[in-house]
Amino acid sequence: MFRPPSIKDAKKIWELIGRCKPLDINSPYCYALIGRDFFDSSIVYEEEGRIKGVAIGYLRPRAPERLFVWQVAIEAKSRGKGIAKRAIEAILKNLERKGHCIQAIEATYTPSNLASKALFHALGREWKVVWIEENFLEGALLSAQEAHEEEWLITLPFSSEALGVQGANHANL
Repeated sequence: MFRPPSIKDAKKIWELIGRCKPLDINSPYCYALIGRDFFDSSIVYEEEGRIKGVAIGYLRPRAPERLFVWQVAIEAKSRGKGIAKRAIEAILKNLERKGHCIQAIEATYTPSNLASKALFHALGREWKVVWIEENFLEGALLSAQEAHEEEWLITLPFSSEALGVQGANHANL
């Protein structure tokens, strides 16, 4: 079952992301803020009362038609079932219900995070959009104490026509 995250999910999300290497783990406080402030653009996947996946995103303040997908984490036993893809689609549907017309998805990935890169490439192929990839952040900008890989930005610009739907409606996702 997909549902928006809440403040009460912070510790469980933090624990899940901690088990999903190579993702960067943030503080439980950060994930509490996600549940408080970004629940419209984020989602958790729950089975049998346990959070088994999460997709965290936000609308860019200076480009609110763009959904930035910040983290996607699916527990190891639940991978390969399309949960990550359906989570992003659920976020898009939720944002549409709230009156947003998303024109692009953005995300970053490190070179070692092959699963993240594969997810966004698969979405681009399925939605028949040409994605754009560019070097976004040098690793040295992200950590003063330990080495951090560079971050690549992938953008999937799309139109309703590319998604096979009418107008701004993403209901067929």
